[in-house]
Amino acid sequence: MTAAPAGRRLLPWAIAVVAVALAVSATSVGNGFTQDDVPIIADNARLHELGGVLHRFAESYWPPEVGAVLYRPLAMVAYTVEWAVGRGEPWAFHLASWALAAALAGVLLLLFRELLPPVAAGAAALVFAVHPVHTEAIGGVVGQADLWVALALAWATLLYLRGRQAQRLGRNRWAAIVALAAAAVFTKENGAVLLGLLAAVELTVVRDPHPLGARLRHLWPGYAACLLVVVAYIAARIAVLGGLVGEIPHVSIRTAGLGERVLTMLPVVTEWLRLLFLPAHLQSDYMPQELAAATGIGLGQVLGLVALAGMAWLAWRARRSAPVVTLGVAWMGVTLFPVSNLAVRTGILLAERTLLVPSIGAVLVAVGLVEWRLRVGPVPSPAERRVAWAAFGILLAVAGTWHALRLRVWRDNPTLYAQTVLDAPLSYKAHWAQAGMLYRTGQLAEAQAEYRTALQLFTDDPNLLEDYADRYIEHGRCTEALPWLRAAIAAGPTLFKARSKLVLCLIQVDSVPAARAAMAAKAEARDPDLAFLSRQLDTLLTPRAP
Repeated sequence: MTAAPAGRRLLPWAIAVVAVALAVSATSVGNGFTQDDVPIIADNARLHELGGVLHRFAESYWPPEVGAVLYRPLAMVAYTVEWAVGRGEPWAFHLASWALAAALAGVLLLLFRELLPPVAAGAAALVFAVHPVHTEAIGGVVGQADLWVALALAWATLLYLRGRQAQRLGRNRWAAIVALAAAAVFTKENGAVLLGLLAAVELTVVRDPHPLGARLRHLWPGYAACLLVVVAYIAARIAVLGGLVGEIPHVSIRTAGLGERVLTMLPVVTEWLRLLFLPAHLQSDYMPQELAAATGIGLGQVLGLVALAGMAWLAWRARRSAPVVTLGVAWMGVTLFPVSNLAVRTGILLAERTLLVPSIGAVLVAVGLVEWRLRVGPVPSPAERRVAWAAFGILLAVAGTWHALRLRVWRDNPTLYAQTVLDAPLSYKAHWAQAGMLYRTGQLAEAQAEYRTALQLFTDDPNLLEDYADRYIEHGRCTEALPWLRAAIAAGPTLFKARSKLVLCLIQVDSVPAARAAMAAKAEARDPDLAFLSRQLDTLLTPRAP
């Protein structure tokens, strides 16, 4: 078949896929700034001047005043440009995410066509376009980084696969692949997985009669170039952040060793699979006690091991008869590894936006299994085909409707926080966020109830303890704030502001000796605000002339 007829055959599918992707994600365009969008974009003055866009390569992702962690310069460049285009209005960001979602679905149609027959490829792209787990990446602005990464990885994989299938993987194609590798990893750190994806493609679906060693001798310069991109990113990250990790670990695993992290993450494996293959329930928060640290083996760990073993068996079983399924399993494994907390402790146990790229593999597994069954099983009758297509249409309609409705949860923080309390009732952070929202709107009794619920669920987050103490301080109730400040300092020794508040509160309740002891603790910790607080303390304790 020539390229032109093949392209014409795919054109109706391309129109359908892009149209569906635009239709189901259109509800996101009217959303505002929510959650991390506010400190990273709306309140981040660094992004509000287009003239300093190149400075993003020398800056942390999070602003210095809220932690100066992570390194995602190209994501920040995109946000800077979008801020300028929309003059600070959120519609420009959401319009970009809407377009990216459609572009990603279109590129994946081309990638799937390299792996599957035309109808199966079109069906796979439609399934991806309506997948509800994508809503966090599309609905919230900072999830746009995952869309950029997914697009770069999919495009690079497409170029690689086409080049290998045609035995024409020359310098120009490698240059494009390496450029996309750089675009991916400098947008978000999970883009570093491209080399693993190319290796998975090479080992599963590339048709090459040469021995593996001979193939590697031919491919290693390109692989090495992709690896050098990751090394360059790591060097830049260390230079800007002062270290490789550059992220505050999740509260459940901040001091956990590898064994404890494995036990904690095993139950997450079943959650990954549920969200990738049956995302009937979604939630924007998975903090304790929705997911929590584990120190022993229980049902969750056993189910996680069974799930891992099952996926490994499926990949092995399908390696010859349905290599696309094997590739799908490998794709999921490679792209989930950065958020597995195995290599390093990350800031999450689970976040739905991080499943955007792994869902490409999940779609390959699901559609690949169906295609395998149809290929080796009995030929379905016309009636069976009609029933199958009707069922597929219903699946798309249900998933697409759920996708579109779920996107509206991100319209603003009051909507998102209220919904998250319902979706994730065991998450202390969901109740904490709702408490803050209620407090800011003057609903003090309701806010107090939410704070109490959050503290009943989890008391090991020093920021929650300090925030709760702040509410008492704001109302001049330092006596009630003191135990919460002490608890916050005990749980988070680096909270220098909490130590300052403790000093000032002790003075307010006329406990000067205790205040001096707290100042000594600040001096021992070498807090950055020590000199300023010392001057304040001298002023407060100096007797005034009558």
